[in-house]
Amino acid sequence: MSDLDQAIAQLRACRPIPETQVRELCYKARELLIEEGNVVGVDAPVTICGDIHGQFHDLMELFRVGGDVPDTNYLFMGDFVDRGFYSLESFLLLLCLKVRYPDRITLIRGNHESRQITTVYGFYDECLRKYGSANVWRYCCEVFDYLALGALVTGAATNLEPTGTSHADPNTQGSQGEDQDIEIEILNSNNEVINRYPRNPGSDSPGPLGPSSSPIADASTRTGPAGTGASGSSSGSTGNPGGAVLCVHGGLSPLIDTIDKIRLLDRKQEVPHEGAMCDLLWSDPDEIDGWGLSPRGAGFLFGADIVKCFNHKNDLSLIARAHQLVMEGFKEMFDNSIVTVWSAPNYCYRCGNVAAILELGEDGSNGGYVPRGNGDTNRSRGLSDRNRDGPGRRTITTATMSQHVLLIGGHGKVAQFMTPLLLSRSYAVTSMIRDPAQSTTINKLGEGQPGKLNVLVSSVEDVKSEQDARKILDEVKPTWIIWSAAKAFIKASTASPSVSAFLMVSYLASRRTKPAWWSEAEWASATKLNTEILPDYAKAKIAADEYLAAMTKRRGGDFRGICLRPGTLTDERAGGVELGKTGGSGGKVSREAVAQAAVEVLGSGYKGGWLDLLDGKEDVRTAAEKVAKEGVDAFEGEDAERIYALAD
Repeated sequence: MSDLDQAIAQLRACRPIPETQVRELCYKARELLIEEGNVVGVDAPVTICGDIHGQFHDLMELFRVGGDVPDTNYLFMGDFVDRGFYSLESFLLLLCLKVRYPDRITLIRGNHESRQITTVYGFYDECLRKYGSANVWRYCCEVFDYLALGALVTGAATNLEPTGTSHADPNTQGSQGEDQDIEIEILNSNNEVINRYPRNPGSDSPGPLGPSSSPIADASTRTGPAGTGASGSSSGSTGNPGGAVLCVHGGLSPLIDTIDKIRLLDRKQEVPHEGAMCDLLWSDPDEIDGWGLSPRGAGFLFGADIVKCFNHKNDLSLIARAHQLVMEGFKEMFDNSIVTVWSAPNYCYRCGNVAAILELGEDGSNGGYVPRGNGDTNRSRGLSDRNRDGPGRRTITTATMSQHVLLIGGHGKVAQFMTPLLLSRSYAVTSMIRDPAQSTTINKLGEGQPGKLNVLVSSVEDVKSEQDARKILDEVKPTWIIWSAAKAFIKASTASPSVSAFLMVSYLASRRTKPAWWSEAEWASATKLNTEILPDYAKAKIAADEYLAAMTKRRGGDFRGICLRPGTLTDERAGGVELGKTGGSGGKVSREAVAQAAVEVLGSGYKGGWLDLLDGKEDVRTAAEKVAKEGVDAFEGEDAERIYALAD
């Protein structure tokens, strides 16, 4: 294995590489990037991704959904860093992949790839924390200056009709048939169609996503901001359906009316506070005519007339951009002449949005498809119907990404607190219960929530082996699992590539070794509980906790094995908490707080380990973000060598 392949493997495990290796990587990347123009040419098919913002585990999920490099050709539209806890690992992994497979991944610059911005929004501090100096930050910032400002995708299939058209069921259409009516189907994690996009422009029904733009009067002209001399014709042209796709991070500039002018910019510099380069990284589309001042304080707002004029003049079919959070993961505007793609789910670990990637397929020679995008099930099933009529048909495929949580023991008190919390983040939840009579109670938990709730009636007592557990996982297809014990499920989960996290609820005293932060009295109390009061319970819990740690170590990569270890449970209302390395046995915590902590820890990007939990004074979300940021692990002090050997 080459040094570069070793670095990729280490970064995939969310472990930073040595500073000397970062310096060498950044030097090689600059050598490669300097050969690329300001606008990189990219051939379809290609998968286009929006903001990542240091959400490393979601980046790994993106690769699971879209396919890995080099099997899939990727284009990332910037904002790799800041806000998330793993900006360093995320950016360096993408940079390694760029150096290793230069023709299979394209990276363009976002407004956060900037010295000034990264000193405010987290990347600078992260580099200091992980390396002890600003050297790595400086190496990365030098690479930022060499990133392209845009990309031009050719050979793509993009002639979607406006979203403001009928989306009736294709089975009810006339002689045109399904292939003439349905352009896109969006699926949820259960392979159910949740939205359809039509081809027939004859109806005035609103589309399911994104606003439909108002008609623009022919031949009117919009003038740009004072001093720019810019104008836009609102002739109503939407560009060439067979044209190229321009990808930029932010949007357009009143100083740029042709792609050739982007090519003439001097990009090898810090992002300026104003001017064309600044605008490309900071501007946003909006429901206005012409140009407007941006509330961001940099870049401009621009309307449908500007986009259509630019697309027509540059022979474009579409502009793809990132930069703005959209709750659905993507948003089409202005008769599908521009699309926003957002690829960081549950942004900042709290926004509850889903993420998306945009797949641009090849044109004519591929024949007709009915494209489908789905983040949690077999994607190929919806992407390969080649026997339909309509050669020359072009396609856009959108794959939405969200989590699907299998909640085992869904009727338990803690699980009932968890269910609506998970659903409120737009996660899909399958609640596994043993008694069909409990279904009514569980279904009520999903009322009014944006996430989809499924109930699975299956007894844990019937799961006798890994094979039994695997059957359930194959049926549910979860990405995350929450439960309180059982070796069979742990083994099946760590063997399943689609499962990226297993959170087990244990108890505070479940350990064999006295933690350094406990007093002798606290350890004596825990020992008495484990050996005299609840010996059988303690034996089973400790064995399960250790086995999860062992199998997590064995699985490696981006898998997160999390053991949440609450004190004595109460039915009090949730308040503040103490999370991480807490005091010893005897402390209490409410069941509601346990549920809140489990959901926040999973969503925080915490990369795995043991977390003790008691009532305390810190807000649950703040506590979860803190342990994720600092990498707190109460496993410290245990016999790691013995425990890891349990996986052999």
